[in-house]
Amino acid sequence: MRFSIGTPPVSVLAVMDTGSDLTWFRCTPAPTVSAATSTVFHPTASSTYETLPLRFGALQTARTRRVQQVAKLFLPIRPR
Repeated sequence: MRFSIGTPPVSVLAVMDTGSDLTWFRCTPAPTVSAATSTVFHPTASSTYETLPLRFGALQTARTRRVQQVAKLFLPIRPR
């Protein structure tokens, strides 16, 4: 889904996580995705950005490592 986030607004393409209340959007360019197809959100350029803690404290092993890898490319957002 595409929508705008941040101040000033940036149009992004996001992925809804149907197992939680989070929506994930790209914040780091991926080497295989062209700039024309994926807008990158730059958190430092937004005056309304704030970090959300990852809620995976009880999970360890491969899943936690995968979440950390994904978090390097994507940021979660939660509706207010």
